[in-house]
Amino acid sequence: MFTNSFSSVFALGKSRDAYPKKKCILSPHRILLPVGALIFLVGVALCELISTPAMGGESQPVQREPIVDRLPADTPDQPAVATPDIVASNVQITLEQIDGKMLSGRLEGIDDDGVTLELADGLHTFALPLVRRVDRIERKPVAPSLLTLTWIDGSTMDGNDFIWGGQSAELITHEGSIELPIDRVLSIAWKFPVKTNANASSPSIDEIGDDTDRDRIAEKPVDTPKLAWLESIPEATLSDLVVIGNGDTFEFVECAITAISDKTVTVVLEEETISVKRSKVIGLRWLRAGGAGAPPSGGQTVIEGGGGSVRGDRVRWSPAGLIVDAMRMPASMLDSIDYAAGRMTSLAKMPTERLEVDPYFGALGTVERLADFFAPRLMAADRDWAQPGFIMRPRTVAVWRLPPDSRRFRTALAPAAGKLDTGGAVVVIAFDDREVFRQQIDAGVFTSEQAVDKNNACDVGIPIDLNISGTRRLTITVDFCAPGMINAAVRLTQPIIEK
Repeated sequence: MFTNSFSSVFALGKSRDAYPKKKCILSPHRILLPVGALIFLVGVALCELISTPAMGGESQPVQREPIVDRLPADTPDQPAVATPDIVASNVQITLEQIDGKMLSGRLEGIDDDGVTLELADGLHTFALPLVRRVDRIERKPVAPSLLTLTWIDGSTMDGNDFIWGGQSAELITHEGSIELPIDRVLSIAWKFPVKTNANASSPSIDEIGDDTDRDRIAEKPVDTPKLAWLESIPEATLSDLVVIGNGDTFEFVECAITAISDKTVTVVLEEETISVKRSKVIGLRWLRAGGAGAPPSGGQTVIEGGGGSVRGDRVRWSPAGLIVDAMRMPASMLDSIDYAAGRMTSLAKMPTERLEVDPYFGALGTVERLADFFAPRLMAADRDWAQPGFIMRPRTVAVWRLPPDSRRFRTALAPAAGKLDTGGAVVVIAFDDREVFRQQIDAGVFTSEQAVDKNNACDVGIPIDLNISGTRRLTITVDFCAPGMINAAVRLTQPIIEK
């Protein structure tokens, strides 16, 4: 529901000019008070003059710490944070290199040169192009939060409060404060509390006001803000939106959001500046191009921590803080860094150089509607498969021309029908006509010792992680099983080319 006025939701206060001005009358006590203050100041000045050395003597200058030295350093060696509440001095991590080699040690620092680890034989720096991923070994459990911030690329981060009074904003979390540019924020959703009494009714819009606080309506916040307004945002919006309500009942107010404090949200509506009480607001949405379907616009590296994630192009870390581009975070928030996120290309979305589909009954492949059935196709994630997949049926031969800077090919192979599949197929992978993998894929892969995904990048299946450096063409063949066996489709879960 739209409204272009706040009058139906809250009463506006009168401006200062609306009240009559009073005459200024000086009473006797108002005259004597300044005189007394003047006498006091004269006495203080005389005391200072007496305690000062004679003109011929040398006075001792007061040693003061330069203000620049008192400010937090903003260097790669010691990045600055707004409020470094927690100092992470012993962060143990696992570093995965692009060749699959894993190393564990204490994180000394991250800068433009690379990731520095303290290993058994001393400090070692690993250049960023050779690092695939950094994972913190012991992660703290994520505490419940009061709001979720959504970035313009669709990723989210949890927090307890949000303040904005200029170009930069501040997200307050359990670990400390995050300084961030406001133009990267798409929306903020306050998590409405869950009532312990199932029969209790939600307060109406009119009941949420001066004397009502969300924290007193219920006992604990929800884990994620699954609010109706998040799914009801109109597409043809030409301005920012302030969401007024209680989660179940809400209204969208079209306006311009200009500031956020701990008590109010300041907006401009019909050329009038209005302060809205925060207790009335359950969400904010800025007019920006973004959302869950938007392309990654925040950067090529994904940083996870504090119950959320953020993208960036430049990451620096020291025990004093974490800096992602222009964002400053507490060092303790770091959980993982995926340097390969921007180097991934989905094989299923790359055009094939050659595609041959020849089903068991070859004539079926020429029927118009059945041809699409037998051809390779994408399959979205569902309750059985957490990641999207690429379905290929026997017999199919697909050839892709690879980008020149390709390094690894990764996927997981499993029967498309899952554990209940009664058939299978033989999968052959070749690099430049050189066979590097051949195996029958059927329901037996789910009990195989090979069916282990160490990186949690793919669903259950036979993991494939092959070096394709220097390879020009990748060929995948899904062929018929041995005689007497049922042939079935194969699922390549999230097949990717890593650059």
